[in-house]
Amino acid sequence: MSLVGFLDGWRGVLDNNTIELTLKKVDGILIEGGTILRTSRTNVRKVEGGIQKCVQVLKANKLDALIAIGGTTPNP
Repeated sequence: MSLVGFLDGWRGVLDNNTIELTLKKVDGILIEGGTILRTSRTNVRKVEGGIQKCVQVLKANKLDALIAIGGTTPNP
């Protein structure tokens, strides 16, 4: 099993910008603070074809699951 992180939040998913999250890469991040993946304010629902593009990128990377961590609850 391997883990992949998308850099810059949803922007990284749209751009297929990934890094492999190995044990060596994530060792010590608790004391570092912040995020090693960086963030963005990208909202894939506001990008034309954004949802479809994300699905394509996930399939291209042969990912079984996507876990989105952080962010805010969208307004209804």
